[in-house]
Amino acid sequence: ADGGDARWNVRFVGSEQALAALSAGGAELAGFHLPEPLPRASERAAVFDDARCFVEAVMRREQGLIVARGNPRRVKDVADLARPGLRFVNRQRGAGTRAWFDRLLRERGLKPSEIAGYEREEFTHFAVAASVAAGLADAGFGLRAAAVQLDLGFVPIGTERYFFAGARRLRTQPAVRSLLQQLRARATRMPGYARCRA
Repeated sequence: ADGGDARWNVRFVGSEQALAALSAGGAELAGFHLPEPLPRASERAAVFDDARCFVEAVMRREQGLIVARGNPRRVKDVADLARPGLRFVNRQRGAGTRAWFDRLLRERGLKPSEIAGYEREEFTHFAVAASVAAGLADAGFGLRAAAVQLDLGFVPIGTERYFFAGARRLRTQPAVRSLLQQLRARATRMPGYARCRA
């Protein structure tokens, strides 16, 4: 990725893995997301309380259930995924989206074993959408942008805030500022995204 004159070595991993890499010194910046409203201080990522790091909100994005165009299975909520015959595709363990989905199940009194396909994992939002588009699943939890890109239906569930964290010394570096500015600008052009102020 290009951040001004800097070149970035980008790896796409789940939020938990990104924060673990940052903590272990294996990454200089880590992107991660949390559902809104944001968790209480006792439940949020440790990086928020690490004086050595900065954390900056970059964008908001909408997540929900990705379904076939026209929503032929009439999925309206996460609870509908427990209906007999409905096939789900999940995100991988360690993904922030998976953690949010698991929380939504608990809030509705559902167990993973009640969701057909819960154990079937994909590693990106677009792979989840592609599974639905190919008829391999009836629904998946993911980004509105992925559903729009593949001309699928979308049932909104909530928004999340996407953050970048890194060593405090990097926060004012021109390459980091440029990268975050570019990401904010792109967020205004993607369906289901909105920028957060610096």
